[in-house]
Amino acid sequence: MLLDKTMIDLINHLQLKNNLLKLRKFQSEDIPIELAQDTNPEIMQYVRDILPEEEALNRAQSIAKKWSGLEDEWIGFSLRTLKEDRMMGMLSFKITSMEYAIVEIGYRIHPDFQNQGFVTAAASLLLNF
Repeated sequence: MLLDKTMIDLINHLQLKNNLLKLRKFQSEDIPIELAQDTNPEIMQYVRDILPEEEALNRAQSIAKKWSGLEDEWIGFSLRTLKEDRMMGMLSFKITSMEYAIVEIGYRIHPDFQNQGFVTAAASLLLNF
């Protein structure tokens, strides 16, 4: 099952913000920071094993592509500081079932930004959207 084209286009160009952060669709310019975080053992310890460099790059490039809106396809959003527009981490989202309105959200955030409410605020922004 597929979302309609208007919604897919809107999500692929999504930029949300509140008084704490910005949230926007992951882009190719985010890849270097993504690779640094994706290969950091402290950041990845509760997420998954660290991927080999080429596999991590392929994964990041895949996330930067346009989202098709298919069920079970992840879309990545860059979690960014409000003032400096610095990438803190990533919030990922997928629709598990359109029929039953089930979604899954995952996240990863640099330790410098943990326990400050950024992930909760980003998830709220996305869910309210």
